[in-house]
Amino acid sequence: MTALMDVIKGCRSVRTFDASLSGRKKEEIADLIEMVRRAPSAVNKQPWRVVCEENGQYPFYEKKDKGYSGEATGDLQKIDVGIALCHFVMGLEEQGRTPKTVVSDPGIRTPEGVEYIASVQC
Repeated sequence: MTALMDVIKGCRSVRTFDASLSGRKKEEIADLIEMVRRAPSAVNKQPWRVVCEENGQYPFYEKKDKGYSGEATGDLQKIDVGIALCHFVMGLEEQGRTPKTVVSDPGIRTPEGVEYIASVQC
């Protein structure tokens, strides 16, 4: 366990995630997904969705809920996705990897109300 992960694990948040990854890939990103899972979010909505692609790219999406975007506040859920994305990138850096954040929609079909935000490549 790394020092950064220890700090993030010290934060109290209850989350769940789809653990359908298998084998080596799951082992490689388990700590990263845990860091994302523990990211704080407004009203505990966890609006982020992340996809693990075989090519080492991780697209992040925002699942929009009504009432979290306004002229005075901006899109609070987009901020939450940014925090989760930051946790993911910092975890990769701590693993000694060099992540690159890009905005290039991979064209994954998503349900209504889900918006592509950015992808992390490593």
